Amino acid sequence: MSASSSGKHLWAFITLLRPTHTIKHLLLLVPISAAHRWTATERLPALCLGCFAFCLCSWSVYIVNDTLDATHDRSHPIKRLRPFAAGMLATKWSLPFVVLLLSAAVAVACCTRSPVFVAILVIYFICGALYSFTFKAIACVDVLVLVLLYMLRICAGGALAQVWLSQSLTVFAFFVFASIALAKRHSELVRLRRTGCKASTIVPGRGYAISDIWFVETLGITCGVLSVLTLSIYLRSTNVARLYQCPSILWVLCPVLVFWIGRLWLVSARGMSHDDPVRYFITDLPTLVAAVLAFGVVRLSLLPCPLCVP
Repeated sequence: MSASSSGKHLWAFITLLRPTHTIKHLLLLVPISAAHRWTATERLPALCLGCFAFCLCSWSVYIVNDTLDATHDRSHPIKRLRPFAAGMLATKWSLPFVVLLLSAAVAVACCTRSPVFVAILVIYFICGALYSFTFKAIACVDVLVLVLLYMLRICAGGALAQVWLSQSLTVFAFFVFASIALAKRHSELVRLRRTGCKASTIVPGRGYAISDIWFVETLGITCGVLSVLTLSIYLRSTNVARLYQCPSILWVLCPVLVFWIGRLWLVSARGMSHDDPVRYFITDLPTLVAAVLAFGVVRLSLLPCPLCVP
């Protein structure tokens, strides 16, 4: 095998692992951040190991998904470029890759000395594999499983940080992730509609028809609105007054979230959104500006402010 060929296979393997999706695993840091336990440095090694374990585990899930989807992906305008669909890698290597990555993930997870985290990681792989085998072809169920995969990351972070998740955080995260997952499906339907597909056309490997686009859009926007409502209810809680010195500033997060949700769906309706939400989030300038603004608002709320003087 030539050096050029080896380089292409290595690049194809790296592409198969979807390195940009590594950012999802920062969700493990949500519980310790929400609880304001940034000084709990004794938990940082376990959280770092947890993030690495989730990277390894998610890579194995992506390989399972791409292997099963290779046939359908070849007819997709974007996914046809995936390594298995494009023939850059042979699917016969899927099983060895999955076994190796999953074994490494479990080994790293055991180093955290948290049986709960190990259990969550195993559940994540099972759910991810079942999603690839079955659930992704069932309308609405696919969205719930995607939301569960996001939520499991937060739960895993809570287990490692030894922080209980609040009901407000759980409900808020559920609605946000549901809106994102539905936007992913919506963008796929919009793109297929623009290619001239009939309304009765079923998306290959999915449980949605082109005619379902308005249902998906309505449900997704509703979930986004409910996330804003959940946030506003949380901002009126006594817990906020205890954690933040200037909680009044946090109300700025509501219009920021409305803008972010609104833009997500506006871009999707225009057919300008990428099928991959992660790639969209890290490349869309207004989204990045909204994220920086939200971070700044949270930081300011931790400082004393004349607006909040009794």
